[in-house]
Amino acid sequence: VALDQSAEKIEKQLRRYRRRIKDRHEGADHARKADEANFEVQDAAYTVFAHDEVSEDEPDDAPLVIAETRVDVPTASVSDAVMMLDLRNTNALLFKNAGTGLHNMVYRRGDGSIGWVEPK
Repeated sequence: VALDQSAEKIEKQLRRYRRRIKDRHEGADHARKADEANFEVQDAAYTVFAHDEVSEDEPDDAPLVIAETRVDVPTASVSDAVMMLDLRNTNALLFKNAGTGLHNMVYRRGDGSIGWVEPK
């Protein structure tokens, strides 16, 4: 029963997002469509850093950076970024705001709602 309800919820979300994508992109320019068609999701590359030296400036309990991730940053509106966040099932998404040209971030808050970070 719970599995069926989850599947129905996902199907409903996909129908809604497909409809939104179709409505938004019917009048879009060909250049934007070409950019979206060429967008590829790539596996993130991770690099583990090992520090042999201990800096005197850093406290012993300072967090260690263990991975670096390089990804393509998509250009999107805020609502499209929220849709990508939902479809990718991630907690945060960095994107270039199509309206301002600045990097923004949308993220899932602890209460399940969506937060949006925009630079001043």
